Amino acid sequence: MKGKVIVGLSGGVDSSVSAYLLKEEGYEVIAAYVLLYKEAKNPYACCGLGSIQFARRVAIKLGLEFYELDHSEGFKRDIIGYFLREYSNNRTPNPCLFCNRDYKIRALFDLCGKFRSGFCCNRTLHYKGKLYGC
Repeated sequence: MKGKVIVGLSGGVDSSVSAYLLKEEGYEVIAAYVLLYKEAKNPYACCGLGSIQFARRVAIKLGLEFYELDHSEGFKRDIIGYFLREYSNNRTPNPCLFCNRDYKIRALFDLCGKFRSGFCCNRTLHYKGKLYGC
């Protein structure tokens, strides 16, 4: 075993393939879904309740330990609040920049910190397949 790796698993192609490849490379892969928006009506919406099912199915299919990380309250306050403030001031907001940095990536590293045994890092194909924290 090469070590533990946390994959932010959305249930989409990129994160699913990343988890699969890491498992094939000999890593112990732990999947985590960062729930950000509970009110999403579209089941395919990013980081909502509907898409959690896609991520869970992938984790089960690959035999991965799966965690749901609920950051919906902070997201609503910080990211949606930021978007509305900027938009109301006639500025073009970029919520994904702050969401990725302040919620998604931070949530994965926080989860890494909870694992005391073994080395832990996270990987996503969205960031050129790099292993972060290793």
